[in-house]
Amino acid sequence: MNSLIWLFTLSCFAGVLKALSISKQVKLGNISYYVPGTPELTVDRKLVTELFGDLESSFVFPLTVLDFSGNLNYGSLSSISQEFSSDDVYSEYFLETVLVQSSNVTVASSLNSSISSLNVSKVISLGGSALPNGPYFGSYLDGSLSIYKAYRLYADTYAAFQSGIVPSDENADAFMPLPAGVEVAHAQTIAVPSRLYYTVSEEQPLAGYRVGIKDLYDIAGIKTSGSSRPYYEE
Repeated sequence: MNSLIWLFTLSCFAGVLKALSISKQVKLGNISYYVPGTPELTVDRKLVTELFGDLESSFVFPLTVLDFSGNLNYGSLSSISQEFSSDDVYSEYFLETVLVQSSNVTVASSLNSSISSLNVSKVISLGGSALPNGPYFGSYLDGSLSIYKAYRLYADTYAAFQSGIVPSDENADAFMPLPAGVEVAHAQTIAVPSRLYYTVSEEQPLAGYRVGIKDLYDIAGIKTSGSSRPYYEE
């Protein structure tokens, strides 16, 4: 295994899995994901202990974030999961931990007895956070919990792209080449974020759309190829 790639497979839905090595890439079932280096949210040690109890450092797990108020029961959670299933990044694996972003939520006692059929191991409430709904990855390091967006990886088997790009880990206003890849010979890898992170509005009518940018145009942080691979590689 490449020491720069964090690759593991979930053999079951429930439970927190330990990372096999330091990396940027994980696998749930037969689907590969890229985990960026910059978290969307970091929860401090005290609150982590209150929510999760004691966790060993370097543990990683998939989770689903919900903006929900009211009574969370089997029916509502099942309905939300079914709605999310239209997104190609989301899968039932992300129900392992459910993070509800509200202090005004009650978890039905009946949920505990039926939760196993939804493959949920933990439901927690965290008021004050404002992450978009959808699938994420959690990482517990140095006493704090960091939550990262999930990017699904696709193989560019038709060689349609010069390269896949993702937001830069060092500059919020720039991009960088995708530092991960699927195991398909002679194919670039493209990372896509969950459409659940975005909401269409009058101000943002194209929110959630995925686009390819012709490599004639400059993109911050990315070398412009001018549609010439030799020029790009020199």
